[in-house]
Order: sequence, then structure tokens, then C-alpha cells
Amino acid sequence: MGVVAAIGGTDLLVSLYGGSLARAEQIDLNGTVLAFSLSVSLLVGVGVGLVPLLRARPQRLYDALKEGARGSSLRSSRLGRSLVITEVALALVIVAGAGLLMNSMSRLQDVDLGLADLDHMLTFQISLPEAKYESGEPVVGFFEALSSDLERIPGVEAVGFVNRLPLLGGWNTRVSPWGDPEREANFVSYRPVTAGYFEALGVPLVSGRWLDATEFADGTASALVNETLARQLFAGEDPIGQGISRWVEGGLRVIGVVGDVKGGGPDRPTPPAFYFPFALFGGERAAAAIVRTAGDPTALVPDVRRAVARLDPELPVYEIRTMREVARQRMGTRRFAMSLFGVFAGLALLLGAIGIYGVMSFSVAQRSRDLGVRLALGAGRGSVMRMVLGEGGRLIGPGIVIGLLVALASGRLLESLLFEVSAVDPLTYGAVAVVLAAVGLGATYVPAYRATRMDPLTSIRSE
Repeated sequence: MGVVAAIGGTDLLVSLYGGSLARAEQIDLNGTVLAFSLSVSLLVGVGVGLVPLLRARPQRLYDALKEGARGSSLRSSRLGRSLVITEVALALVIVAGAGLLMNSMSRLQDVDLGLADLDHMLTFQISLPEAKYESGEPVVGFFEALSSDLERIPGVEAVGFVNRLPLLGGWNTRVSPWGDPEREANFVSYRPVTAGYFEALGVPLVSGRWLDATEFADGTASALVNETLARQLFAGEDPIGQGISRWVEGGLRVIGVVGDVKGGGPDRPTPPAFYFPFALFGGERAAAAIVRTAGDPTALVPDVRRAVARLDPELPVYEIRTMREVARQRMGTRRFAMSLFGVFAGLALLLGAIGIYGVMSFSVAQRSRDLGVRLALGAGRGSVMRMVLGEGGRLIGPGIVIGLLVALASGRLLESLLFEVSAVDPLTYGAVAVVLAAVGLGATYVPAYRATRMDPLTSIRSE
């Protein structure tokens, strides 16, 4: 059963998150992994099975028979109590890790990417072969023609091309205000764009004006900067009309400021960026398309393929996906880690509940005479219920305390996967402790309820 679950679980996780994991095609269960897992399972099973045998010496058997007449096996079984407490502690550590990652993912979902309506954006990649398309007019002309054809497809509202999609990083440079090299900004993203790029993404204009059709067609040395770059280069000044260096003689003239767009993913700081006409440096052979649609963007994929084929039947269209999928894939590693922790947390809770239930059921069975006497002498069923639940609480409480201490000490190992969530977030740890206590008490309730239902005379005679 374990092997079948492992194979099925691995295939499921790879199918869900393989697109965002490096070398996902190599993730598989092989003979070495299975042999190791089987060996560990057998060693643990044999080791645990030997413990009662080693404890069952003749003198202890005699003592156990005498103790059996009096019950109270839970008090005498320190090893059993210790194992259950350890199980609860480990479960809390794993569930706490899953809680931190879930909290982090929740915050990532609320990050403003700077884009409008990701579900209505279709993206794809085009790469023009150098042997067929020379830099300059052939490249620029192809993307202008393709933009026009795509805009004529029913349901398409805007089309834009760029050297690299937002959220996927990009190429960086250093820039400074023209004539003032001391105020330099590093790791500035530069993006050549076509006319419909900002409309397709839904990026707002903050100040100034958009690049016009003439600037796009002639490749005029004008540029738009995002708010982050405007603050870095022109703090306290109006950037409109100023120039930025390192590109063309006289610099690129800033004509407008646009809203910030996340560059390397939702969890990365917004990079400084500037945008200039696609034709300025002869265009880019490899470009990404953003097609804004009125309805379901995936329904237009056949039309997009036909539009490209009309211009060049040999040109492949690849990496077709919505912008929502791009955003999800950028969080793939975090989602994968959260899913793994979630699975392990669920299993840990299940095992903890089974352990508590098993120990408490065994305790109730061994103490049936004691409980029967209490009931026969007039003890209320509520008091018996509270007594058994109290014994379960004495297993759950120490486990939670130990688990919290271990989780707080080890939580920093997850810091690289967390986003705007502290590794010692008190709300997360408090919620996890409450959940684990509820699961533990729920597992204790069944044997406790059974204890209140027993017949006193039958339990006394059974001894």
C-alpha cells in the first residue's frame, strides 16, 4: 500500500508542479529509493517489535499479572507515553511548517503585480531565425504585421510584444540621468515594447504621455520609466523631459512614468525599469506576446497559430499560456513545498490521532475493572469521561509544548520559503496548537465515551 501510494503521490505532484520544477522529468521512484525505504521500515518495525519482548522477562511477567488485577497500565507504561508525546510533538512541528507556508502563500496571492485581469491575457513566445530575418526592418516588420493580424481576431482587445514577459525577470543594465553619472541606478530592467504593450497588460500611465505611433514607427529615442526608477534617478524632481544615459547619444528622453510591474515574480522586489520603442535598436528576434482578450484566452489559441502560420508556416509558436499560469508557475517552488508539507502534516495528524486513540483505548481496556468499580460505587459517567479525557490531555499537553519549542527553534529553516510571514509567527503557532489539541481530544473522546457506556458488573466479573 505504501509503495502504491508513493508512486501515485509522486506522479500527482509532478503533474501538478512539474512545469515549475527543475529537472522535473527526472523525479521518480527508483529501486534505490524503494530499497532504502523498505529497509528503514523493516528495521523500525523489527526494533519496535523487540521492545516488548525485551521487557517481558519472567519477573516482569509475574509483576504484570499482579498489576493486571489493579489496572493502571497507562501509568506503568512510560515508554508508551513517551512515544505518544514524541509523536504529538513531531506532528506539531510538521503542521506548523505547513501552516507557515500556507500563510505565506495566502499573502502572495494578495500581492499587487501591477497587471490588470490576468485571466484575460494570453502569452506565447516567437523566435525568428537569424538566417531568415535580418535585424532591423525584417524583424520589426514581422512583429508589426503579426500585431495587426492578431488584433483583427474577434475577441482580441490589444496585442503587445516585449523582449521578455513580466514576472520572468529580464536583462538588466545601469543607467543615470543624462549629465549626472553620480546618480546611477543598478540592475535596471530594460524592455523594448510594441505599441499595444501597455494596453495589453493594463499598466496605468502615472504622469506624462504614452509613446505615440510615430515614435514606435521611427524608433525615436524616447522612453517611459516606471515609478521605482523615477524615484531612484529623479527623487524630488520631475522626470518628464529629462534623459537617461548609456543607450544612445544624448540619452533616452523620458516622456512618461508608468505604474510598477513585478519583474521577477510576486515575491521579488519591484525592479526599476524603462521601456523604449521596439524598433529603436532593430527589434528583438526572440519576443514574447501578450494578447488581451474579452473572453477565455485559451479559446483563441487556434486563431493565434493560424495568424503566425499565414506570415511564416515554418515558425513555431511555443510556451502558450495565460498570464495567470505564468504567475502560478513563478510560485511553483513555494506551492510544491506547501503541498508536500500539507501532505506530511495530514499524515502526521492522522498518525498522532491513531497513537493517542490506541494508547487510550488500551488504557481503558486494561482499567475496565477500576472504571467498573467507580461506576458501581456511584461515580457519574461525566466524571469518568473527564478522567479519561484528562489522561489524554496529559499526553497531548506535553507533546504540544515540546513541539512548539522544537518548531520555534527550527522554523528559521523555512525562512527562504516564507513571504511577509515571520518564522516565529505567533498566530500560526497558536492556531496549530489548537488544531492539534482538538485532534488529540477527538481521538481520546472515542475510548472515553466507550468507558462511560460499559456495564459495571460485566467489567468487574471479567477480571
